[in-house]
Amino acid sequence: MYKSYQGNFGFLVCILFLLTSCQITNQPEPISFESEPYFFDVGAAEAELSDDAIPLTPSWTYSEENGYGWLSQNSGESFFHEGWEPSRDAFLIDGISGTELKFKADIPKGEWWVTVWFEAGLEDSSTAVVMANGENITPELQTFTPNSEERESIQKIYRVIQRKVVIEDDGLQLDFIGNEDAFRLLGFSMIPSSEPKGAAAEV
Repeated sequence: MYKSYQGNFGFLVCILFLLTSCQITNQPEPISFESEPYFFDVGAAEAELSDDAIPLTPSWTYSEENGYGWLSQNSGESFFHEGWEPSRDAFLIDGISGTELKFKADIPKGEWWVTVWFEAGLEDSSTAVVMANGENITPELQTFTPNSEERESIQKIYRVIQRKVVIEDDGLQLDFIGNEDAFRLLGFSMIPSSEPKGAAAEV
């Protein structure tokens, strides 16, 4: 009886250790897209996920089975802004950075609102470019006042691009190009034009 108790106690301790040592991760899953809003929260699998958002990690590559993903394996590197929690929510506090990130999603034909959130980074005058199916959808972005010396730390500022895109049979491909600085992608959404475009901000 005593030995049985010891065995049960050891088993419970082992289970408790496993539960406390395991970290919850948010893994992407295949999607069969319909004409409804989709929000992609970009970053590491271990990062906190924004409500109702779809996780998109650097290693999730596109295939017909997955329905969406990066067009290159291990696309970019994940980042997290430690200590920025008071001013950033789960959607905006982390992301993926790279010189060029290429994403594809098999969304249905029609008109869609595409909204992209990304970091200002080290640039006061942005050289970042966003392409949608080969078309440059980047507006003339606001220029910030530069420092007297070269900037060495990331600005606590993010930029937002929203454009209507016409989707044909091949779905949507988004190219995020950094040019002179890395492109630090925070997240993006795809919303059918039948939905109010203001919903893009409701993350």
